[in-house]
Amino acid sequence: MMEDVNDDFDDEELDKKPTNENGANFNRALQKAAGHMENTFVAAFAGVILAVILLRDRITYVEQIRELMPQKKFDTMAFILKKFFVFMHMSVCRT
Repeated sequence: MMEDVNDDFDDEELDKKPTNENGANFNRALQKAAGHMENTFVAAFAGVILAVILLRDRITYVEQIRELMPQKKFDTMAFILKKFFVFMHMSVCRT
């Protein structure tokens, strides 16, 4: 039975295609995650800037900024800031 086996068969050829497909899938997922994370960073930094403005001169700007927010609430901004905080907390290198 073992006589029919071709010893010249290269196992690397078998592994190449799945590895390349897996690598391509991984790269696509990584690019998508990077784009999503970039959007989250921009939103979080915008939220920080708005928070600083509101803390410095709340009376003047709070209603103007509230009118521009989704559903006229600060909930979305608070959610993004919390998401950013959790990400930053998780990414801290602990030694």
